[in-house]
Amino acid sequence: MAGRKKVPEIVEHAVADIMKKKKVSREQAYAIAVGQFQKEEEEG
Repeated sequence: MAGRKKVPEIVEHAVADIMKKKKVSREQAYAIAVGQFQKEEEEG
């Protein structure tokens, strides 16, 4: 995980959840989780 900025714990949980539900790789799950997280941040 070197080089990545600190991820909120909620994103870590989301990644694990997405990996289980969608059966995707960690990288894909991470991208999905971060995308969802950023959307929520923008919407306020």
